[in-house]
Amino acid sequence: MDDPYTLSRDLIPHRMQRFDRPESIDGVEAERIGFINRAVEPEALEAEVKKWAEELMGLPPLAVGLGKRMVDKALDMDILTSLDVNAQVQSMLIKTEDFTEAMRARVEKRRPQFKGK
Repeated sequence: MDDPYTLSRDLIPHRMQRFDRPESIDGVEAERIGFINRAVEPEALEAEVKKWAEELMGLPPLAVGLGKRMVDKALDMDILTSLDVNAQVQSMLIKTEDFTEAMRARVEKRRPQFKGK
């Protein structure tokens, strides 16, 4: 996985450039350039949203939340500071109950049950 510094510089500016271009694009093109996560037909939208919500709910909330925050904050940091803060966040996350649960679930070959702790 890329570090927050790289993600903040690769993804966000690419998506922001869409606001500089007046032409409209369809869902397929929006997906291709990374402006949206996934394009689906209208009749498949509800099922796709439910599927995506279930996937998101299965992720560790602390890691997801901190990861998103790190990408946002990395825009204001140089790379060394970003890598240092990222290392601090990672060392914090490995001390959580969710990390222990993830490791235990992997060994037991089951889906983890995250609590956000």
